[in-house]
Amino acid sequence: MTAYAAQYPRHVSRPAASLFFSAKGGGFSAQTIVNLFARFYKLAGVKGASSHSGRRQFLTELADKGINARVIQALARHKHLNTTMRYIDLNENQLRNAIEL
Repeated sequence: MTAYAAQYPRHVSRPAASLFFSAKGGGFSAQTIVNLFARFYKLAGVKGASSHSGRRQFLTELADKGINARVIQALARHKHLNTTMRYIDLNENQLRNAIEL
């Protein structure tokens, strides 16, 4: 983040600034991001992935590591915990860890 801040100080100085921005200096629309991810996944040969796949994976990995669901909710910036819980995929690793406790 330090390198990014040094490279793009005017974007980092504004709390609501976009993290990624176009050549014109503005942020990308939500649909543009969806389209970019679809293109990246297609180029990588990944089938069935969406723009939310990385987000789901990140939140699931936090849950796998035992991070409290309320903390995950705050990181995801979800208003309701129910929304966060839909993003967390239940898997064998989580079940095994729960039993081992």
